[in-house]
Amino acid sequence: MNPVTLREMRERFRTLRTPVVMSLFVAIFGGIVWLSYSGSRQASYFLFGRAVAPSVITESAGRLIFRVLLLALLTAVVFVVPAQAAPSIIGEKERRTFKLLQVSQMSALQIVLGKVTAAIAYLGLLVITTLPLFAIPFAMGGATVGDVVRGMTVIAVTGFTVATVSVWRSSRARSTQSAVVGSYLLVAVLIVGSAIALAVEGTVVDGPESVTVYTGVVPQDGGRELISVWFNPYLALVDSTSNVLVFQQDPLGGTPYSLFERVLLKRQGVAFNSFGGGFEREIFVDGPGFGGGGFIGGDFGPGFNNADTTIVRRRGDVWVGYLVLMLGISGLALWATVRMVRVPTRSERTLGKRRRRNTNASS
Repeated sequence: MNPVTLREMRERFRTLRTPVVMSLFVAIFGGIVWLSYSGSRQASYFLFGRAVAPSVITESAGRLIFRVLLLALLTAVVFVVPAQAAPSIIGEKERRTFKLLQVSQMSALQIVLGKVTAAIAYLGLLVITTLPLFAIPFAMGGATVGDVVRGMTVIAVTGFTVATVSVWRSSRARSTQSAVVGSYLLVAVLIVGSAIALAVEGTVVDGPESVTVYTGVVPQDGGRELISVWFNPYLALVDSTSNVLVFQQDPLGGTPYSLFERVLLKRQGVAFNSFGGGFEREIFVDGPGFGGGGFIGGDFGPGFNNADTTIVRRRGDVWVGYLVLMLGISGLALWATVRMVRVPTRSERTLGKRRRRNTNASS
């Protein structure tokens, strides 16, 4: 094992804080599962009583639990990883041990990878402790093994990217506080910035309203690519664990995925974003943004009269492109961090001394 990773893992895992945090983490996620299950059961009986088959209610409740767990886990990753990774390099400088690392037998890449691995290892342990909770929605029929694997892959790549970017920020910071603040700002740019850019794409850049008559099919046109979706981890997570192109019976109504699914449907060219089935002989007004449009008139509602409930795929999977993009960003961050960590050559040291002398002379 990497000596840097081994040392930092020993420092973190041998304290009383680790089992306490793990217990609280599992308790919080267990509470989320219990609240999701209880709320879905009570809502189903309040709305339908026994009018809906128990298997349908159970599957819908399992789907709700699975989606809430994934969103909560992704949120924990983007909040916890920067705090673990940001002090890594600047902490060595403040303790005056950074030059000892530089002159050790480890290469600069090994030092950087050790810091990144140590940053995500702690959170990885927390994620492993929550994996048994995913057996609940799996047993209820709300998730498949493929859904769990794809969702965990998106979360893992997101955590790795956040860790590499935070370590890069740490290598350029002058204090631990500035490193932590800068890391959280970069995460905010990734999530909030992509959401703002997406809102601009969906409202300003989107085309004018159009009136179209649809007969027997889901209202759908050619659609347009939304560039900002490739940068948002939540949209990638939703796309990897749900299929918006296929109608799913959901008696409980909206889920935590509903807002994100509207964006994914808009990207596929679906005019009515609140997709719930097919439409027969309806005149539909499509509007910009992700709020959907409105019906001018129609004889049948969604799913009636054997209306078509299939959406034609116009665009590829968001989550695959997101993984490729995040791995590319991680590679660039690692390369930039290695350049900051490596021992400078003699010519670089001489040039640096000359620049410092010139700066002191001019001041």
